[in-house]
Amino acid sequence: MIDLARYQLLKSKLDKAQREVDRAQGSLDQLMVRLKDDHGCETLKQAEKKLKQMESDSEGAEQKYDRLLNEFDEEWGDKI
Repeated sequence: MIDLARYQLLKSKLDKAQREVDRAQGSLDQLMVRLKDDHGCETLKQAEKKLKQMESDSEGAEQKYDRLLNEFDEEWGDKI
């Protein structure tokens, strides 16, 4: 059997751990609301899928920009 001092110490540690869990859960809840509001994603899996799509779109746009810039430079580079 544990004595009162040990019990109070353990209870104090447990209470502190519970407050940290509650704070972390609150932060997670806020982030999930923001994820839904900003990007329309209900889950992290949806967010990861959307991120991959956005990265792909960005890469495609960058390639198109580079191609158009090269075409412009070929046509107008010596005239500017």
